[in-house]
Amino acid sequence: MRGRWVGLGLLGALALGVSAGTVRAEEETSLDSELVVTKEGDVRFLSLRDWPVTRTDGVVRPAPLEEYLSLKFGQVSRAFDELAQRVEGLERRLEELGAAHRALEASLRALEAYAAKTEVTHGHAPQDTETAPGPSGESP
Repeated sequence: MRGRWVGLGLLGALALGVSAGTVRAEEETSLDSELVVTKEGDVRFLSLRDWPVTRTDGVVRPAPLEEYLSLKFGQVSRAFDELAQRVEGLERRLEELGAAHRALEASLRALEAYAAKTEVTHGHAPQDTETAPGPSGESP
């Protein structure tokens, strides 16, 4: 019995190790696709695709981390601003649709009130019961 539990434990550990290796391989693959060789003059750098290369006092090197992070935060800020503008536009449109909906509801209530007042049924006003012919076709 004990051997069976040890075997199951080893099988579980093996499955966990294989799945963790798969995730790690996927992460490395996605990072590898972002890494590029950047050539500036005779100097080559292995860096991220969007990491700028700068020349400072005649020295060519990747931009400092602070500059790169500033660039990334600027991109995120612009994307956030664009999304905020879209949300504002959607909120305005929603308010317009709400106003139109309220106007339609008011019209519907007015029509229902008119229909109830005039007792319109099936698109025709009922005949006056005092002058309407009886079941035999005679007037009352």
